[in-house]
Amino acid sequence: MRKLLLCLVLLFIVFLTPCFAQSKQQDIRRLVEIVTPNTMADTMHPMLQQIGINAPRSFYVTFFSNDIIMEDYYSIVIPLYDRYFSHNDIIEMLRFYQTPTGVKILETMGPMMLEAMPQMMEWSERITPLLMNELTRGVFGPGL
Repeated sequence: MRKLLLCLVLLFIVFLTPCFAQSKQQDIRRLVEIVTPNTMADTMHPMLQQIGINAPRSFYVTFFSNDIIMEDYYSIVIPLYDRYFSHNDIIEMLRFYQTPTGVKILETMGPMMLEAMPQMMEWSERITPLLMNELTRGVFGPGL
């Protein structure tokens, strides 16, 4: 009787483990599908504007929502989310991005970063000499 019970418990664990893993994978994919179109749009839109391509941000959001285009991307980032975040982390992120604040972040982060970009470039140019000076002083020892 004990052996039978032990076998049943082991079988239960063996068969349920892939279900939990698949559930986490599905949740990661949902999270990436929510966040990625906006993130990609926020990255590509300003870069392409700088070279004279003036498509609206909504074009990029739509483009990066296409599953066929994004399949390779998903195959790269889903394992990374799986490695660095617990299933609970993923669930909490999904919950957050479905709140009004999460939705607002997805909608406004791109335009906000686009607006800040010229000032950030100026700031970067101002601090680069200071940074290089600190790095070349040898504060970190040989090998730099």
